[in-house]
Amino acid sequence: MRTNFLFLFIFLYANLFAERNIPPTPEELQQKKWEYISTTAKLTEEECKIVKPIYMQYETGLWDLHKKNHPCRKEKKQPNYEELNDMYIEREVKQAELLQNYHQELKKVLSPEVLFRYYKAERSHKRELIFEMQHMQQQRQRQEKESTTRSFQ
Repeated sequence: MRTNFLFLFIFLYANLFAERNIPPTPEELQQKKWEYISTTAKLTEEECKIVKPIYMQYETGLWDLHKKNHPCRKEKKQPNYEELNDMYIEREVKQAELLQNYHQELKKVLSPEVLFRYYKAERSHKRELIFEMQHMQQQRQRQEKESTTRSFQ
């Protein structure tokens, strides 16, 4: 029952953003991910209350790291590849540190079995997201192809 609700929610959520034709905010993505993980991992209400702040701290840290290190090229000049490479490695190291801290905090509040389900749900969410993005990309390509074909007719 819970799984059916989850898939219905994801379907409706995806359609909502498709109709809006604007990307979801980081907060909306974090909430969607949290609902997926907490439902799929079968967290109790008490576990949700304890884990959600840890989850949000980790997600916020990842987002802040992304914003800080995402190269934004406004100028049309040649990028400094050495600097970009160093930034990439630094970001990966910081991301690993965030993950290690996240894991240590979760270990304090979840049993090993529940934590295993939690991580499995996170990986499952990532796969679903990748699949969804690939599907959306294919749809866009088909639409572009159709509009190009129509314009030549």
